[in-house]
Amino acid sequence: MSKKTEAQRKQYRLSIGLQIIVVVIAAFLGVLAFTARWMRRAVPYMTSDELWKQRGVQIAQKVLTEERWNELMKGHFVFTAITSILCLAILIRFLMVCRQIGADNSFSEANARGFRTMSRLSLAGVGLYAVKLVLYISRCVSADYGRAAVILAFVYGSMLAIFLIFAFLCRSLSKLVYNAYEVKLENELTI
Repeated sequence: MSKKTEAQRKQYRLSIGLQIIVVVIAAFLGVLAFTARWMRRAVPYMTSDELWKQRGVQIAQKVLTEERWNELMKGHFVFTAITSILCLAILIRFLMVCRQIGADNSFSEANARGFRTMSRLSLAGVGLYAVKLVLYISRCVSADYGRAAVILAFVYGSMLAIFLIFAFLCRSLSKLVYNAYEVKLENELTI
């Protein structure tokens, strides 16, 4: 077996492993999106007096009923759907990168563009969560539900940070892959 054939097999196995990870992540995100409605229903309990007194945090708040919470969170399904579409688009783009890796074409212009596209989609997610932060936290604060605003700030702020970090990583990988692609082209030209 030649070295090139063995290297191609390793690339192919790496590609298959990455594609399996993408499928697992997609399944996890699907379950997360499906259960988001039920997780959101836990917030009125999480703002209860006994829970916050146990933690020693003193933020006054009226009793948050499930009906009032649903009023405050109007439009949330639209944001969840858009977020799901963004995540799906990112995963599909990464699958395309994985296929290039499997074809022993890791350092290609197509992969650099793929990472750049994933970066832009992630930045759209950052913008989406920035809007969610402003919209829903201002609704909670103006309705005098400070505890709910703290919970939302933590959850949405965390998601915003995840999308931002992912955008930075994808942009960095895009530049790295493109630089390696240029070096590969130069080497091919000199041979």
